[in-house]
Amino acid sequence: MNKEIYALENTPINGHSVFLAGPTPRDKNVPSWRPDMIKILRENGYEGDILIPEKRGDYLDYEYVTQTKWEVDHLNAADIIAFWIPRNLETMPAFTTNIEFGEFLHSGKIVLGYPKEAKRMRYLQVRAEMHNIVVYHTMEELASWVAALQRTTQDVMDKSN
Repeated sequence: MNKEIYALENTPINGHSVFLAGPTPRDKNVPSWRPDMIKILRENGYEGDILIPEKRGDYLDYEYVTQTKWEVDHLNAADIIAFWIPRNLETMPAFTTNIEFGEFLHSGKIVLGYPKEAKRMRYLQVRAEMHNIVVYHTMEELASWVAALQRTTQDVMDKSN
């Protein structure tokens, strides 16, 4: 528990986990949003494992099929899939993210977040509303919700034991 598990790492998941779904930059000049989200999750008291679909170090250096399989396995294993979609059609179009969102729409374990200025988010917003999926527009709100859910889940588990 309380680990960051990066792409292609086969570290066992212990306890509560959140998968950080969303676009990965495809250019070294575009910073990843995930380090900020990890920091904010921890500052909000999230104590579970964080599943990060980027490799440590040079996250742009990966083999596509192996990466895709790792992501699918860890999306399925996660307790929560936190979608943060800072969509920019030039630098982070999030086309794969759209597929993942649709694939897990009925899972009961997703939360959606995106900055208000993100482009082409109306469909995902409407689908989230149709399925009572909470939506946030800041990383802080999204991280706070994930941390609170983890604490509530832990309290329920502690009381049942």
